[in-house]
Amino acid sequence: MLSLLVQGILIGSIYGLIALGLTLIFGIMRVINFAHGTLLMVSMYIAFLSVNTLGLSPYLTLIVVVPAMFGIGYLINMALIQPVLNKESDVREPIGALVLTFGLSVLLENVFLAVFGPNYHSIRTSFSNETVQIGSVIMPVPKLYAFLLASVVTVLFYLFLQKSEMGRVIRAVGQDRNTALLMGVNVPFVFNVAFGIGLAVLGTAGVALVPFYNIHPSIGNIFAIKAFCDGFAWRLGKHPGCNSRWPADRDRRIRLHSVGAQHAVVRRGAVRLPDFPLHSSCGPLRFGTRRLNQKATKAWMTQ
Repeated sequence: MLSLLVQGILIGSIYGLIALGLTLIFGIMRVINFAHGTLLMVSMYIAFLSVNTLGLSPYLTLIVVVPAMFGIGYLINMALIQPVLNKESDVREPIGALVLTFGLSVLLENVFLAVFGPNYHSIRTSFSNETVQIGSVIMPVPKLYAFLLASVVTVLFYLFLQKSEMGRVIRAVGQDRNTALLMGVNVPFVFNVAFGIGLAVLGTAGVALVPFYNIHPSIGNIFAIKAFCDGFAWRLGKHPGCNSRWPADRDRRIRLHSVGAQHAVVRRGAVRLPDFPLHSSCGPLRFGTRRLNQKATKAWMTQ
């Protein structure tokens, strides 16, 4: 019984990692990506081809899969999803993008079915059938490695959103894209990056799965359903580090509810907008170091 519980936790970490990319995309863009499971299948085939053609270890295929999936996500959003979002700019949760991703899922699955056929493919390693026993608990080594990989990626993802400048930009856009645009953020570029990061995280889940899971064109459907369940159970869109309020100043503990809380550095009653290499479309609010006087700041914060 305990072994079953532990193995459930191990494989559950993969479902959580798949849902992590899904919830990032929805949390920032308000787009439900129905092609998420199919794109997982794409990442698994990329890992499979990397092992067979380049002779890489399954886990070393991360150096191929992660950049490839980021690029695929960036291009998909820029070329397909972003034009739909521009047409539905006043809609909070665009249906057109949802239908588009569903159609993309069907297209990719059939393309891979035509290219690779319906046969199952697998990657066998020296540790594929090995187990680790601790007391009465038996853990398959590939699933244990997958759990470790999922844990590391989740921690790195959290730190990226919390500590990096781009992470703060992504969180600001997720909170209020219109205000972030007024603050000089290139919102379409952030959408492209967020979609790419979501698929890069998904690619790590695909790499974790290939040592112990058969690969076929319909495998994405199996994991997509469970990932959606995980995402909704986890409150879809509430990814790590993306809280509704963030501390703006450590000394004064000032909290901002909106308007670019990730860009406004509030210190002793003044607001300073830090430099950031993104374009501005709002004239007087061009990105650069600017200060507002104390009275204007207080009036702005009480709105």
